[in-house]
Amino acid sequence: MPKLSVIDHIHVWVKDRAASAVWYQRTLGLSPDPRFAAWAQAPSGPLTLFNSGNTVHLALFEKVDAAPSHSVIAFSVGGADFLAWIDKLAGERVLATDGRYLARDCIVDHKLAWSFYFVDPDGNPFEITSYDYSWLAAKLR
Repeated sequence: MPKLSVIDHIHVWVKDRAASAVWYQRTLGLSPDPRFAAWAQAPSGPLTLFNSGNTVHLALFEKVDAAPSHSVIAFSVGGADFLAWIDKLAGERVLATDGRYLARDCIVDHKLAWSFYFVDPDGNPFEITSYDYSWLAAKLR
């Protein structure tokens, strides 16, 4: 079975990413992660926060409507395990978050990382991400 390395980050839905980042920094000591600053430039992208030990990561997404929000748990894996996971979950006929069966065409290129998104049988969302970007880019082309 492929390995899950660590919980990479958790999605948190907020009214105002900038104001929330100030609160998280003051209250929990979490700072914006400069490695992912480009993602925060997009209105729909996350503002990624991390602790000084680089062991806690939150991805702040701005909530744009009154719909209920949910948290997403994201696991980090190496490139080979990333491919093994998507193939295993596709073989299990796991649903992607968009309602299709998970397959390699569900992989999202974030330009710094590769991810895919799926739900458990109760609809709880998950993400598997790999930062082995160049290695996976060669394998996925």
